[in-house]
Amino acid sequence: MPKWVTSTNRFGLYREYRAAPGPTLIPDENATFDDFVLPQTGRHPTVKVSSKADVDKALLDAVHPFPNLTSFWFRKHHVDHTNSSRSSMSKFRKLLLHPRFNAINVKDYNSDKIDSIIINGTHNPTQSSLDLPRGGEWTETTVQIDVPLSTKESPSPALPVQISGLHHRKLTTVIKTSLSNPSTMKKVHLEPYRSFWTRPGTSTTERIFDEVYTSDAMLKAHDDLQRQPRESGCDLERVVLALLFASDATHPTNFGQAKLWPLYLAFGNISKYDRCKPSLSLMEHIPDEIRDQIRAKLGKAAAKPVITHCHHEPMHAIWRIILDDEFVEAWKHGIVLTCADGIRRRFYPRIFTYSADYPEKVLLATIRNLGDCPCPRCYVRKHEIRKLGTVQDIDLRKTKARVDDEARRGRVTLARDFIYGDHRSTVNGNAVENVLKERSEVPTLNAFSERLQHLGFDCFSMFVNDWLHEWDLGGADLIDELNERFRKTPPYGRDTIRVFRRNVSDLKGFAACDYEDVLQCIIPAIEGLVPEPHNTDICTLLYSMAELMSLGKLRMHTESTLTSFDEAVSQYGRLIRRFASKTCSAFETSETPREYEARARRTARKVARGQREEPDASTNQLLVSKATKRFNLQRFKLHSLGHNTTSIRQFGTLEGYSTMRIGTVVSGILDAERHLQGLGPAGKPSRMHERYEMADSVKRKLVIGSFIREHAGDPAVKHFGERLRDFFISQLRGIRYDGEDTTFSNEERHQLHIKDDTLYQHSHLRINYTTYDVRRAQDSISLRTNRRDVMVPANDAKLDHPFWRRLRKAGFVPLEDDGAFGFIHPQEVVRASHIVPAFADGIEEQTVGHSFVQDNGGDYNCYYIMKFVDRDMYIRYRGDGIGHLDPLTRRSLSNTGEGRQAAPASLIEDSMSDILEEEFVR
Repeated sequence: MPKWVTSTNRFGLYREYRAAPGPTLIPDENATFDDFVLPQTGRHPTVKVSSKADVDKALLDAVHPFPNLTSFWFRKHHVDHTNSSRSSMSKFRKLLLHPRFNAINVKDYNSDKIDSIIINGTHNPTQSSLDLPRGGEWTETTVQIDVPLSTKESPSPALPVQISGLHHRKLTTVIKTSLSNPSTMKKVHLEPYRSFWTRPGTSTTERIFDEVYTSDAMLKAHDDLQRQPRESGCDLERVVLALLFASDATHPTNFGQAKLWPLYLAFGNISKYDRCKPSLSLMEHIPDEIRDQIRAKLGKAAAKPVITHCHHEPMHAIWRIILDDEFVEAWKHGIVLTCADGIRRRFYPRIFTYSADYPEKVLLATIRNLGDCPCPRCYVRKHEIRKLGTVQDIDLRKTKARVDDEARRGRVTLARDFIYGDHRSTVNGNAVENVLKERSEVPTLNAFSERLQHLGFDCFSMFVNDWLHEWDLGGADLIDELNERFRKTPPYGRDTIRVFRRNVSDLKGFAACDYEDVLQCIIPAIEGLVPEPHNTDICTLLYSMAELMSLGKLRMHTESTLTSFDEAVSQYGRLIRRFASKTCSAFETSETPREYEARARRTARKVARGQREEPDASTNQLLVSKATKRFNLQRFKLHSLGHNTTSIRQFGTLEGYSTMRIGTVVSGILDAERHLQGLGPAGKPSRMHERYEMADSVKRKLVIGSFIREHAGDPAVKHFGERLRDFFISQLRGIRYDGEDTTFSNEERHQLHIKDDTLYQHSHLRINYTTYDVRRAQDSISLRTNRRDVMVPANDAKLDHPFWRRLRKAGFVPLEDDGAFGFIHPQEVVRASHIVPAFADGIEEQTVGHSFVQDNGGDYNCYYIMKFVDRDMYIRYRGDGIGHLDPLTRRSLSNTGEGRQAAPASLIEDSMSDILEEEFVR
């Protein structure tokens, strides 16, 4: 059948469906501008609330052990502002004026009591038990596992153990409930397609990889389904329903030892910009009572290999319950549902991905934690991990891929016969090890294999790279200097880069977003702290890491960016091997203070329990000194980088199925409260369709003459009046203002009348822009803080790209230079920019105190332009952003004559907001 190809939209995007006439429903066919606006609450989580009572309860739970939100804010302000300053007073005033701050509630604040609760870890009295779902579609089930006793003295080879606390919903029920909701169903893509991009002004076409429903795996699953025989007497449209699972063990309370294992499900047929993850099941972690039952049966404590085995077994016992007969039947024959548009369709659920951290992947894949073959997707051995990015490494991943075949299942069955049969072998006995150890397998039956392998599902294919868990950063004077430089690093955006208040070297209390901030800002902070050539090698490696992170987090890939991703992995592999062999060998490295203290505490506990003798003089000497640490290349996280592009081609971009859920709970709850009131994050209607947003206030006046007299002799106000009038005249005449190159006669200047000789000052400016992945986003610029630097199109036509492609340095021109100061129209601003001092180059001493516009300490000699600050910024410097009109093309389109143009260059980008109003697919 002929393929159905849509027309190309103004971004150069078009779609290719399997066959005409295409799907019966295209969710984004009539998309509006608002559908493309990204949320402005960067790191705040989504909090579901339906009433004010829900908000109040969620806030109390979030701030426990504080009795109310006012007490929490009061304490937080005290901790954040230990010294009195104008800034702290201003923030305290803002706090007092907040509508949720109630001064009367401070009387309930008892610092000693709260400190005691924190130190002793007392539970929240309002949460006497975990708030687990009950009733309705939820069922509480007991899970049974057989713990091997490995002794012939017992009449039974295993001890049956009951584990309570599994709260779950049937998979088929979740699917039916979700798809029967009209608001969900209208977002479901019924048929996958290939997405392509034609570069503007060329005939070059590249395939786009972004959503699950544009991935190779979805296309193959759809083709396979359409080729299989139909159900008897059924001519309904058949739809593949892509199931994306994610789980992440968590502590549900801030204090105490309670643990949960929540499992989430999302549909890959819905855009990653829209979908959320409905909770499917909750399971408390393996209870300590298992150890007690084993001790009572055997008269001794359970061996460590048995406890490890007892972590694998419940995981798959749970999945046998979830993957019930009803779900297997739906896999084979589909689920018939009447959709919101009144059409009956047959949905076939298929498991596509499972995102989890490495310890959970180990349990799910039934392999050994950090075994000789540590990867859940291939049999690459530890000593081969260092080959990352080489041709040999790429071949090994293909030729040694894990497959759920009969041979693997036979090995596991044989090993279990040794353990649970007459042999009564121990879990790690020679008989079991001879069968399983070579491939790092374990004697646990895989539930996915048992239930779905006969239907063609390979359980190892679902393990995708989780960017959150599989990519992180893993003399005293230098450490102090490093920490100080980070504290001097300016923030960026609302919360893209936040102020580094803690010592970065401690890595204490860091979340995933904190590690990301460190990597994005570390080059200026670490530069020059170690001697050459190691300084250059380290900075080059960090640059490679930052580029790898940026490519990995892109929400939309092309064939070009995937090629760059592969090249970045190869380059990183070369650099990390050089770092391990050259740089690491040149330095003596040891435990951090926290690691040393933790080791000492572990040793003391073992001595107290009698598991270790009192240390003698020689052993005690080792305890009082820090242990030497060596850099290790044999890490799964390093190996997993090589699977990234394969995952993207197969299932779509990594963010679409990552478990990353970051944010501050209180802010998320307050955002939810504003949503209940019908307001946006700032409490005001959105103006995202405009190029920029600025207040209309006339409260802060600046009298031009008085301003010039006040700063007489300051280089910043030299020619201020003349150039201000030149700027206004150029705007009125539609001429682009270009500083000292755009001048007018005194006669023309005098013809311009500025009412009352007065300007009006505004401290905030919001720049709306179109992102590389064709979304609408916003930068907030504050002239009162360090969030004040901006990016404008370059004027040098000789540049191959108007934005630099490397991490470059820039510096201020001399204050006395005619081009040192000028004016910029907000229309010219493309985005906010993150400028960080090049600390290693020092401060230009002669600039200290020369102008009121400078920082008190003077100007640094150079500043880094941070292109890795976010994904969109990286693509602006790299080029080929689909939502970015090429700035060189933009300049040529906007020029109407020598020295003249009809509108500022960035207005061409602003026209994208009009494009977004059109139908996305035609």
